Amino acid sequence: MEKQAKVGEPKLVLNAFVLSPTKFSDLLNVGDKTQKTELEDRHVLFMEDGGDSYLKKMFARLSA
Repeated sequence: MEKQAKVGEPKLVLNAFVLSPTKFSDLLNVGDKTQKTELEDRHVLFMEDGGDSYLKKMFARLSA
């Protein structure tokens, strides 16, 4: 049996991320910092930046 959201209940939000082990500099046709920021804005994060960096970015986007 399917349940409907109750009145006043917050809407369900689904977030997905790609955690890439590939170095950003190794990507084809990509290279400057602006493009890296654009990928991060689309939830593509690079593990080469270290766990402290990409995890902070991920959780910041989840709480925004």
